[in-house]
Amino acid sequence: MASDAAASLIVKPVEDPRAFGVVVVEDGQVVRLVEKPKDPPSDLAIVGVYGFGPEIWEAVDSITPSARGELEITDAIDYLVHTGRCVGYHVTEGFWADAGSPEALLAANQYFLAADEGGIEGDVDADSTVEGHVVIGRDAVVRGCRITGPCLIGAGAVVQGSTIGPHVAIGDGCVLRDVRVRDSIIDEETLVADMPSPLEHCVIGRRVQLRGLRDTSSAPLTMLLADDSVVGPSNGE
Repeated sequence: MASDAAASLIVKPVEDPRAFGVVVVEDGQVVRLVEKPKDPPSDLAIVGVYGFGPEIWEAVDSITPSARGELEITDAIDYLVHTGRCVGYHVTEGFWADAGSPEALLAANQYFLAADEGGIEGDVDADSTVEGHVVIGRDAVVRGCRITGPCLIGAGAVVQGSTIGPHVAIGDGCVLRDVRVRDSIIDEETLVADMPSPLEHCVIGRRVQLRGLRDTSSAPLTMLLADDSVVGPSNGE
């Protein structure tokens, strides 16, 4: 951050700025901020990384809560701009995803899995195949599976009789048995078992129990399940 700047933002050009806060810049400074504009004045989205000088406290004291009852950081920065303070910016060319939707979260998952070179610390039996960049964590157990990277299997996970990958992240302590999964995130200590249909584009939370859904079609299932969800046959059916 420049020594004379009251604030500095990291921004990134995006294809559709309407979903983000955007900035208008002139002569190396931010001169305007617009939150989720219908008609974007620029394609520079605010990525959520900021640096501030002590002037930010004056700005925070001077703004009022927004319609949703919160003090908005963009309002504080806008105050700095309109009171003549220098607000700088830096354009990043690196990867960035606003992982606030399942689609964006899965895109970020794909990016970081592809960046990992892989490494196997767990126990993989001779009946399993592992292809591509695959991370298998300490004390994980893989039996009779086909694992296609990029893929991550967390520490202490147990995966049996399953086809996993590509683009799958399985959290620590999960148990997967007789399933087919691709392009999905399965968080810690979750059980997924006995699924006739493949799972694709799923985001499954912590400590979920998902088993035995009857589906006569061969179409993949896509799910978004919150922590501690229980999905499957009732009364043993």
